[in-house]
Amino acid sequence: PKLYFDKAGKSCPENVAYYYRQETDTQMYFKSYFVVNGKLAFQGKIKSAAPSEESKNVYTGKCSWYYKNGNLKQVKTFNDEGLEIGTTRYYYESGKIWKEIEYENGRASQNFMVEYNEDGTRNKIFEEEFTNNQNEWDLFTSDKSSASIEDGQFRIISTSREGTSRYINHPI
Repeated sequence: PKLYFDKAGKSCPENVAYYYRQETDTQMYFKSYFVVNGKLAFQGKIKSAAPSEESKNVYTGKCSWYYKNGNLKQVKTFNDEGLEIGTTRYYYESGKIWKEIEYENGRASQNFMVEYNEDGTRNKIFEEEFTNNQNEWDLFTSDKSSASIEDGQFRIISTSREGTSRYINHPI
């Protein structure tokens, strides 16, 4: 049977659907198609396919999502528990690679990713979640300034006219 979903991935009637999902002859292997043009929107294994909301699906193995024009949008790999593993690749609508992120057990395994401009120029982008001070930011309080990590944010406060700044050296 076909299940219909809106653009946000929530179950909806066929007449307002953005795409539909159906299981193939291979157990747990699904394909989704855009209603407007019939092109592939998704293909891959769904260990637990939620009928009402796509965000509740549990994926396994290699899964691919597509733009309406047929080009790849993203390719992800999941372990048996549905956690992202390996290299996830995102693409521009033109089909060119946009970014690559390494995953381990559902979390980015490094604090940087590789991002590409549409001309193919490659950049390494550093990201910091500010949850566990893994990068050893200098945290302190003095009479002129302070630096702290609170609620996932790095807070720098200056109480003097000179101001303050912080940096870390992160070899890439």
